[in-house]
Amino acid sequence: MNNTLAVLTSGEASPGEVVQATGTFGLIAALIAIPALGAVILLLVGRRANKWGHLLGTAMVLAAFAVASAPALWLGPLVLQRWVLPTGLGASLATAAWPVRAAGALLALGSAWALGHGLWVRVLDWCMSL
Repeated sequence: MNNTLAVLTSGEASPGEVVQATGTFGLIAALIAIPALGAVILLLVGRRANKWGHLLGTAMVLAAFAVASAPALWLGPLVLQRWVLPTGLGASLATAAWPVRAAGALLALGSAWALGHGLWVRVLDWCMSL
């Protein structure tokens, strides 16, 4: 058995038994492996990657972000429909697409905030210096 992607579980195995990582735990391994693959490629290629290396590094980080945010985009609308919405309203909106769109919009807002964190302060300082 390959123990590199193994986790300890209490529900499916006896305590202390090592089992293969599946589902969410497999995604955790991908979060580490994707940027590490980009780093290895950049180290092996060296200076020949000066023209496109920054693009590869950015793509690897964005791919890891996509892997990390995929479960939340899947789980968010489910939680909203099941626990947050009242029974009467939830029953009529159970098939609506708006929870998925709301989760996507929140992800986009969070990404915009993270990408612009600190940038807007510099833009404001530059505008005030004119």
